[in-house]
Amino acid sequence: MKKIFLLLMIILLSSCSFGNKENEDDDKKEEIVNVNNYDNIPVEEFKPYKETYNNNSAWNLEGDGSFVSELNKKQIVANSGEVALKSSPFMMKNGNYNVSFISTNSGHIKIASNDDVYLDSDFEIGDVSLDYRLSDINYEVVVSLSFVGNSEVDDFSISCDNKTYGALSNQIAYLDKLNKQVVFNNNPGNYYGIYNANDNSLVYAENVSEAIFENDTNQWLYKGYFKDLETGGEYYIKSEFGYYSKNFSINDSYNELLESVLEAIYVQRCGHDTEGVLGHPACHTAPSKVFSYTKEEYIDTTGGWHDAGDYGKYGVVENKVIADLLFSYLYGVNKDEKLIDEIKFGLDYVLKLQNEYGGVYNKVVSKNFADFVSPELDEQETYLLSPWTSVTASFAGITGLAYEAFKNDDKELADKCLNAHNKAIDYLLNNQNPSNPKNPDEFNVGTYYVENETDERLFAYSVAYKLTRDNKYKELCKSLLNTGVDSDNMVANCRTYAYIVLLDSLEYNSKEYVQVKERLKSDCDAICDGVSSNVYAYPYTAYAWGSNQHVCEAINKLLLASRYFKDERYVVKASEMINYILGLNVLDMSFIWGYGYKYPQSIHSRLAYAKGQNMIKGAMCNGVDQLLSDGEIGKYFTEDSPIGTRFVDNSDSYSNVEPAINYNSALYLSLSLLEYANRKPIQ
Repeated sequence: MKKIFLLLMIILLSSCSFGNKENEDDDKKEEIVNVNNYDNIPVEEFKPYKETYNNNSAWNLEGDGSFVSELNKKQIVANSGEVALKSSPFMMKNGNYNVSFISTNSGHIKIASNDDVYLDSDFEIGDVSLDYRLSDINYEVVVSLSFVGNSEVDDFSISCDNKTYGALSNQIAYLDKLNKQVVFNNNPGNYYGIYNANDNSLVYAENVSEAIFENDTNQWLYKGYFKDLETGGEYYIKSEFGYYSKNFSINDSYNELLESVLEAIYVQRCGHDTEGVLGHPACHTAPSKVFSYTKEEYIDTTGGWHDAGDYGKYGVVENKVIADLLFSYLYGVNKDEKLIDEIKFGLDYVLKLQNEYGGVYNKVVSKNFADFVSPELDEQETYLLSPWTSVTASFAGITGLAYEAFKNDDKELADKCLNAHNKAIDYLLNNQNPSNPKNPDEFNVGTYYVENETDERLFAYSVAYKLTRDNKYKELCKSLLNTGVDSDNMVANCRTYAYIVLLDSLEYNSKEYVQVKERLKSDCDAICDGVSSNVYAYPYTAYAWGSNQHVCEAINKLLLASRYFKDERYVVKASEMINYILGLNVLDMSFIWGYGYKYPQSIHSRLAYAKGQNMIKGAMCNGVDQLLSDGEIGKYFTEDSPIGTRFVDNSDSYSNVEPAINYNSALYLSLSLLEYANRKPIQ
């Protein structure tokens, strides 16, 4: 009996093991259910985080006395009957001002700069309220107080009826449970208040940070945080020295914005009738010619999305868009039918690009960029250019993830994706060296050239391991983890995708699991340090082409990682970065067309131009470009210009105001993950 019991236990333990299954027949492999290892992490590993800073000192007291400032409550003690209260230099516009306080003794007040006297008046014991008018100044202001004897002054404040805008905020919406910040580009005083925009009631008050010099923009700036204000509504900010923000909102969702961001991908559909202001009949429906000097072959390539302002379709970008949308579906809160439809639309197209050997063609393009006409009027012949191993690798990653996403709801599509994934993996194993040839000489279109495909292969093999638990893929991943990262790659987020897939697949706290976590932590900590060192929360030291996409990639890395590290700092820094995209930046501009009180008024887009529009609503522009990559931006900036300011709102400045589907997919994932973090705080 004991022998039977031991035999049963051995069988049971074997069936539960996490071991190597590579020697088993394929049809006997265990089907892997979607795993989220972050559910296994103990609650006690939660690392809370709160942003802190040194408070601004806008005033200091000279004379025999003391001065205490706590938010809008100031107390002055004069021990010998006379003190002078000096402010830091600040700019005030022409306007009517009021100084008020409560005094325990009568006395005299004088407010003056080096050149002018603005107020010179006696006052009595009790409540004091005196009005005066101020001209434009940028000098040190001195408030001199003298008393009959020793005195105390409470609730000292100076206010202005002139609304001067100098408080920069998120122009679209702060999520209610996440971090919120404001940046002042003039000395705001010691504190700021947040007011209900409907009844002007004060609902929140907080200290302002000390002055911080921002190298990227060559500015002295001040910031404040108000995470604790969670009540939804419309608000505005007013600082002690009278600097206002425009109205902003606090919401619990990005619903409308998410829909619009996805819609901006939809309008870029190719080979498909689209609706709306930018709608057009199906375009580029003729089969594409496989580019070859020796044979003639045509393939159906209808579908997919136009890349950006042109009508090319690039595998590097198409695969990235599908990956971002799949991660939104698998890791975000949104399972909307429109999202699923867009994912499937993209999959239907890329599945057509795989050849009989498993390789995937790298692009479908004409020989020259199209004229600025509606896409259905672009009648150039289109070509399929040679398969790339890098595109095949990212293709293997997305088709494997698509199998996981749809195996229960759309078995036909899931099986098709799994078959394509397996063929692509075999192709990669049979072609270990990168093969990503540049465009033939006769093609004057985009390249998106990839030289280092480490990240794409890591993504492909991580998904293969998740689906099979075959240790040969784990070993391939381990070898790739020790190689460099191609940060210029348009699908640089492939490494982040791979990290998350591995953390969901590897045995919790195994040696390999810890290794992946350490590498991810190193990336995330560097991003957090970058955000903390920039007042506007831009995470990097350079503003490369597509800088806004790179910000979104950083957001996505932090938010996905936060679940495994239980580190609230990652969520805080991610929520600060989205504010940069949504308007809290040196340009005081939302980078999303149609959203915010100020957004780009120009766009570099053939589709928009052909339809007589100056925007694609919901699309995100590429953003600041320090490289001065086109002739237009070079007219306004030089190599000596602050790097964080190099943005020109002109349709000819394609390095600043060109939309791209990969920008929007990265933004969509950011918004979806932020909503997840807002609804399900890590703990």
